[in-house]
Amino acid sequence: MERKICAPHLSQFENDAWGTGGGTFSNRATLVFYKGGVATGMRSQLKEEVVDNMKHLGVYRDDFEHTIDIYVGMLAQYQAFEKQFEESGFKITDSYTNKAGATNERKTPIYTAMEALRKDLATYSNLLCLNPKTYERVKRPEVPVRKEEKEKPKSKLIQALSETS
Repeated sequence: MERKICAPHLSQFENDAWGTGGGTFSNRATLVFYKGGVATGMRSQLKEEVVDNMKHLGVYRDDFEHTIDIYVGMLAQYQAFEKQFEESGFKITDSYTNKAGATNERKTPIYTAMEALRKDLATYSNLLCLNPKTYERVKRPEVPVRKEEKEKPKSKLIQALSETS
């Protein structure tokens, strides 16, 4: 059974080789639903790579599975958009004629979705400690070493009390 969900701004990609349209994801990025389960194998391979990288860095925990699944889904979407972007000849802008009849240049829907996904991927890679900046912060928690305090001299009262007991 083939699913068909198509956002109006992606109707031009409705019958492409990658999907049957799109839907919205996090109000910014755009989802592509794949024909024939192509995304399933790709996602499981991506997830395996992400988990392996996290284990290698020593930051993997089972608690992160849901976050990893979201991150892997976004990676798969980004790869699909890269392919479509390449097939479009790396077209960044389109001509658009508005209601008043003026023709303007605007970003293509694929390029806009890729920009949003880049931001989301950076955020999730920060959460999962998969980039150098966050990894260094997690792996090197510089805890200040306390200076050894010199033993304070005892007061005459304490000395007198300790001698009598």
